[in-house]
Amino acid sequence: MISGPGKVRSDLGTEMQIITLEVMSSQAERHKILTEAGIGVSVAADADDLVRLLDTIWPIHLVVADVALLTSVPLAKLSREGGPRILAIVGDHDSEAAGVAMAADLVGFIPRNIIARDYLDAVEHALDHSALRGVADLSDTGIAQIGALSAEVERIVTALATLAAGERRIAAGGPLPVTVVQVRAIIKARRLRERFFPAALFADPVWDMLLDLTAARLEDKPVAVSSLCLAAAVPTTTALRQIKALCDAGMFVRRVDLQDARRTFIELSETSAQSMLDYLGSLRGDGPVI
Repeated sequence: MISGPGKVRSDLGTEMQIITLEVMSSQAERHKILTEAGIGVSVAADADDLVRLLDTIWPIHLVVADVALLTSVPLAKLSREGGPRILAIVGDHDSEAAGVAMAADLVGFIPRNIIARDYLDAVEHALDHSALRGVADLSDTGIAQIGALSAEVERIVTALATLAAGERRIAAGGPLPVTVVQVRAIIKARRLRERFFPAALFADPVWDMLLDLTAARLEDKPVAVSSLCLAAAVPTTTALRQIKALCDAGMFVRRVDLQDARRTFIELSETSAQSMLDYLGSLRGDGPVI
């Protein structure tokens, strides 16, 4: 079912054509929401139909796709250079597919159970050219200010760069060696707090992911996107946005599994890894780090 191209709200000032691929139970309602807002929508029946539409419709300003419905062929098309922007719909168990989608021109992630008003806001936000200049930080209950996530990532990148440049003074004689036992103990202590206090009080996904990736590096083990999302201890969509932002900032490095192209691994950049080891090593003997 295809509706003709329409015009998104006049404040965007241009005709917008999108393709959607969503679970059947949500498709009809969301198609109606978009068309009533004046957005031209082409609805893909399945992954094969999405490929057909990608080959026949031009221009495509945005693809709104549920990652659970994507197969290797449409993913390859969406990931090619110069491909359309993508707003990915994810659930709690879709982090691996979402990790592969990060290779594409990804605008952001929205949860599968997002309410109608926030769904429309997310699509219009993605279509707004000013929003596409950076990572779209779409909150789980609406649209948050883009600058909040960008500023946080920039702050962390700057701090790590300062550490790597040797501008942060550490204990005389340099940092002590860091062991995986030490890092895992920190992670265990952080999770233990949740037995006594609400987990939301301590939500710090970037630090949790930095610790998990540091431990994995010391163990010489790969970390899949799904595992890193669990380590972040926040909703999947929030973790995925943070991972993408940190990859874009150069703090994390994304690598496709050579044995299975449907799986993506995340690791620390060399600068991030060295900074984490310097920081943790410099604090040993000064009490536990949590």
